[in-house]
Amino acid sequence: MRYGSRLFFLAMCSSVAMWACASIWGFQDAQDLVDGGVSEYTEAGADGCAGSCVPAAPSGWLGPFASLRSAGALSAPCPPAFPLDALDGGLTAIPGPATCTCACGAPTGIGCVVYASYFSDARCTASCGAALQTTGSGCLPTTGCGNTEYFTAGYTVASGGKCTPSAGTDLKPADGGTTGLRLCSPPASLSSFGCSTANTFCLPQAKGPLDPNTYCVATTGDADCLPAFPNKAQYNRGPGTDTRACSPCTCGTPAGATCSASTIVSYSDDQCATKTGSTFVTPNLTCTSMGGSHVTYSLEVPDGGRCTSEGGTAVGGFTADQPMTVCCAVTSGN
Repeated sequence: MRYGSRLFFLAMCSSVAMWACASIWGFQDAQDLVDGGVSEYTEAGADGCAGSCVPAAPSGWLGPFASLRSAGALSAPCPPAFPLDALDGGLTAIPGPATCTCACGAPTGIGCVVYASYFSDARCTASCGAALQTTGSGCLPTTGCGNTEYFTAGYTVASGGKCTPSAGTDLKPADGGTTGLRLCSPPASLSSFGCSTANTFCLPQAKGPLDPNTYCVATTGDADCLPAFPNKAQYNRGPGTDTRACSPCTCGTPAGATCSASTIVSYSDDQCATKTGSTFVTPNLTCTSMGGSHVTYSLEVPDGGRCTSEGGTAVGGFTADQPMTVCCAVTSGN
């Protein structure tokens, strides 16, 4: 029986029948840990074991094994000291959520505008209309009161514009980039020979290309690790379903931009060729004689402003079709 089918067989074994399962797997000397039982590691050579005395796998778990990790596709086989691929293939780390970024560039297209009101009387009570004047727009008509118009003008303010969103999506694998894991078994049956601590087996020293001095146990589903193998990681045996993504990144309307005062010059013709001699600076909140039928507003360059980013949050997730829990411990080694 290959080790890939042992995992399923393990789930079928009760704690009463674990001795029989261990015999079928070739772990003739395997023993179960009682509930919460912990066996301490013995350093290499301390009891006559040439490697490390490693605790037996808890009831319902497979192992112990050495671990072989890969930052990409699992291509390297188990090394000679631990030649048996316990699961007939590698495991893939279950990744976390997508890492999303969303930012907005500097605003573009912001204009400076002045809201002007026009009147036919010197007290600015008889309105001829109002207009939102854009600075730098050329020769602009007033509103039909002719050359005897009076006006008021507010502050020059920033208007319009947009920001370009800049989004990023990073679907990082789990384990800081380590995506693959093999669980490797020694060639011989597990033996407690050379180990004086109960419920331990003498395993060869785990060293390169294996994770140095690292021994693991594994089980199906999501399970808690026991103190003997405290370092937990979640893996998947199948391809799984990856729906991780980032929501759309958008930018709100620019805010916070400012415009300096605009200079208003009045003219008596529609080509703005003949000045009336009247020049005004915004804001002009007093009722003032315009003295012309057309005006120009000086070009102002808006300053500052920013857009608030919206969206760019992690959505979806990774669904494991054959989830497994791997719990490991690192010994001090030789």
